[in-house]
Amino acid sequence: MPSITTRIVVVAALTLTIVLALGACSAPSVTSVSIDGGDRTVVIDDALTLTVTVVTGGGASDAVTWQSSDATVAAIDGAGNVSISAVGTTEVTATSTVDPSRSDTVTLTVDPLGVLEWTRQFGTTSNEFAFAVATDASGNVYSVGRTGGALEGPAGIGWDVFVRSYDSAGDLRWTRQFGADISVYVDGVATDANGNVYVAGHTTGDLEGVGHGGFDVFVRSYDGAGSLRWTRQFGTSDDDRASGVATDASGNVYVAGRTTGDLAGESAGGADAFVRSFDSAGTLRWTRQFGSSSDDGATGVATDASGNVYVSGNTFGALDGPFAGLTDVFVRSYDGEGALRWTRQFGTTSTDQSFGVATDGNGNVYVTGRTLGALEGDSAGFSDAFVRSFGSDGTVRWTRQFGTSTDDEARSVAADASGNVYVAGATLGALEGDSTGGSDAFVRSYGNDGALRWTRQFGTSFNDIAFGVATDANGGVYLTGQTFGALEGASAGGFDAFVRKYGR
Repeated sequence: MPSITTRIVVVAALTLTIVLALGACSAPSVTSVSIDGGDRTVVIDDALTLTVTVVTGGGASDAVTWQSSDATVAAIDGAGNVSISAVGTTEVTATSTVDPSRSDTVTLTVDPLGVLEWTRQFGTTSNEFAFAVATDASGNVYSVGRTGGALEGPAGIGWDVFVRSYDSAGDLRWTRQFGADISVYVDGVATDANGNVYVAGHTTGDLEGVGHGGFDVFVRSYDGAGSLRWTRQFGTSDDDRASGVATDASGNVYVAGRTTGDLAGESAGGADAFVRSFDSAGTLRWTRQFGSSSDDGATGVATDASGNVYVSGNTFGALDGPFAGLTDVFVRSYDGEGALRWTRQFGTTSTDQSFGVATDGNGNVYVTGRTLGALEGDSAGFSDAFVRSFGSDGTVRWTRQFGTSTDDEARSVAADASGNVYVAGATLGALEGDSTGGSDAFVRSYGNDGALRWTRQFGTSFNDIAFGVATDANGGVYLTGQTFGALEGASAGGFDAFVRKYGR
């Protein structure tokens, strides 16, 4: 009898242990579902993939299903990839496949492309002209130009250079004006990864040391707060002029232009093009001077992520292959140490001029300007704008020529992180809507494949022109130029400068 009782107790204890062990294993469950990033605003052609964080227990699956409340605005597939189709608002929901009561919803607002965000017009009772614009990694924008008045401090005799900075919301950060009693011109502005600012131009005076004769080139650097870092002035006993400035990922600086003297070796004949490189401290690295037996000049400079340098310009001779006629456009590439990579020359039997060059994140190159001929299709009128794209190896990718029955020209080009291209300039006709009178400014955007995305034309009843365009990392597109009317508020007098921001 005692042995039987003992066996019953053991069985009961074993049964209790099994029950407790089973109770310790929780059922599969989902605690929460959260779409990463929350609500957001996008534009029609954005590439967007939503991700989700699912907190689970008991080995439950973290899988979700996706649903859009208005698929005509933006549809979403099972992997969270969003297809954005139209302007509007839709709610996107992620729902747990284990527990449908666990879900999260975000609102996607789809804006149209090229939305105007703000305009800043500024000047004195004299004339102001803004010629170039750049942005930094923080989204601040820098416009450079000339003033006959006093934007900051007393005015000099004649024309001064100004550098004016706004933040991405259009709030003024600082202005710097210089020139004093000398003739000074400005043609380019760039920034580096540390937020330093570089301004390039030419002068008949002494910004640093003693002038060499005629016009000298200068490069002046400020930090992001507007404090002067250094100035470098250089030239020959003849005329030397700058047309653009760029930086690379290492902080090296490149200034391009034209010289009628000997900056590096002997002149090839007439005016030559040049590009000169400094490091971020202003120490000279190298100079390259080149040309044909006729006149040549650089009009822009850009770099790519690999440190290669691209110089655009115009030639009356043959730099690469035969001369097409009147004026041809060229693009020449050097590596970061100044070794020549390739040259491309192109044009029609009429006049073709380049005004700017840019690169994208894939190393593609874009050169822009005006043509009186037919680079692509038929000419729309007297002078057309154009943008031509090359691969990093110099292979032509595509050309887009556009205009009205009157005069149109592209003065600057930029690309954004997605490879979209932006061309800015002026038109006497109607590229979009009706002309407001005189010349209007415009900005036109193409996709990386050359497909037209949008055009914005704007102005007053007087003459308006956009000379510069730049982009920032957040999709902002910035224009700078001049107006004789009132783009924002009242005109200060004569020509005013402006900075205008669009969304991409």
